[in-house]
Amino acid sequence: MHHIDISEIHSVPNLVRVAEEVQKPGTPCILKQEEGEIVLISPVKPAKMTRANGRVLTHDDPLWRLVGSAKDAKPTDASRKYEYLAKATDQ
Repeated sequence: MHHIDISEIHSVPNLVRVAEEVQKPGTPCILKQEEGEIVLISPVKPAKMTRANGRVLTHDDPLWRLVGSAKDAKPTDASRKYEYLAKATDQ
């Protein structure tokens, strides 16, 4: 078991240093003073990545109105960009 002497810690930056020292190896550590061992501390395990559960897509969802709309829609100016570029370079 790893030991850290905390006899000389009197400020928050030193406490942060001790916390980082415990976190790096990822193993529990005993803090001690001149009188002896005081406390066992252990690093926090990293949070697991959770995937957000989305709702189920049903046929009455408005998103279904988009299906097939690309085929049925009339061409827009954006869809004719290559025609416009060809005309512009010919001039």
